[in-house]
Amino acid sequence: MSTNISDLNNMQELSSNIQNELDEGKDTEYMTSDQLYNLQQIQMQQLQQLQQMQQLQQMQQSQETTENIEEIEETGKKNNSIMELFKEPLIILVLFIVVSHPTIQNILGSYIPNLCTIEGENTLINILVQGILLISIYFGLKLFIL
Repeated sequence: MSTNISDLNNMQELSSNIQNELDEGKDTEYMTSDQLYNLQQIQMQQLQQLQQMQQLQQMQQSQETTENIEEIEETGKKNNSIMELFKEPLIILVLFIVVSHPTIQNILGSYIPNLCTIEGENTLINILVQGILLISIYFGLKLFIL
């Protein structure tokens, strides 16, 4: 809002001119009712076109989102398949290292006969007992944990 007094005088002059024109009957209709109706029809058409464009944009966005989700799922499946491929061999390797470790063999040897010999020789029976132990632990893990 202007604070100049001259601007306020101009506004007063403008409003008095408008009032004089209204009093003299110089006011004319800017639009006839037919023109107003045509303008409304044009605006309605534009609104419908705008709505159609918005619907198309939403459909495109949803398709892009679906495609992105599918790509992410495919990448996740590839990563999961690689992890599944290496999971079991790594578990078997860790179990083999644990079962073959001399300290663990001495501890388990006190409970399981023929697990290891005092001389340190591996006989066929010792290897079979270690294999059975390894397989038992692996399937126990697979059944209850993995």
